[in-house]
Amino acid sequence: MQIKIGFSPYDSKAIDLKLSYIKQVQGFIYHNLSPHYAEFLHSSGYPYEKRIFKMFSFSRLLGHYRIMRRSGTIVFDNNVDLYFSTPDNKIIEDLASNLMKGDKFKLGSNNVKLNSITVLKNPKIEKKNIIKMLSPITVYSTLLTPDSRKKVYYYSPFEKEFPQMISENLRKKYTAFTGKDPRKMSISLVPKRVSKRNEHIVRYGDYIIKAWDGIYEMSGSKTLMKLAYSAGLGAKNPQGFGLFEIYYPKNRKRKEND
Repeated sequence: MQIKIGFSPYDSKAIDLKLSYIKQVQGFIYHNLSPHYAEFLHSSGYPYEKRIFKMFSFSRLLGHYRIMRRSGTIVFDNNVDLYFSTPDNKIIEDLASNLMKGDKFKLGSNNVKLNSITVLKNPKIEKKNIIKMLSPITVYSTLLTPDSRKKVYYYSPFEKEFPQMISENLRKKYTAFTGKDPRKMSISLVPKRVSKRNEHIVRYGDYIIKAWDGIYEMSGSKTLMKLAYSAGLGAKNPQGFGLFEIYYPKNRKRKEND
């Protein structure tokens, strides 16, 4: 399930954020969840063997902006939209309810006001779907170098490991969330409109993450694809990676439930 949150500056003419603003948006989300849900997502989540999946993701901020290179900031001049998604409807309801009760919210050092919350109708998932990334996908492995140092290798959408690891990741999420065996479920992800310019080098705290946006063809298990729509594709979803929408031609608009 996805919601779209619309907000704007509260007491200034713009929203001024760090270029690498993911942590600021993540903080906005956690701060506006009830304490027990925030604690659950931050510390518990949904375990799978030695891993924990948080089962949520969010988009980049969408709106008109200016990049200020000298100060290392990004300035949004007016209205901004943020998409938030999770397969746990109770968390969606909690976040929306808390936001509706408030008047002024903190996003980084900015005061912002809520303009709207839109509950998005779950799209019809076909056997083959064209998807557009709302936040880039990241897929990686931690490797051991000959001198026994750990090295993170990030895959590109043009390497065979990219869709394989996304499919395996989704199977683990499915088991973690439902407790059921996904058996032989799998998905395929093929880049359709993806080039080198869709690669992003993202700073998250002290880490550098490589990720890809663009337009892809997704096919395979409808069950896994529905989970992917809510929980995100690939790794690091709760850091704002892997959220997508079903991509329609210009003459077909996405339906929304107000």
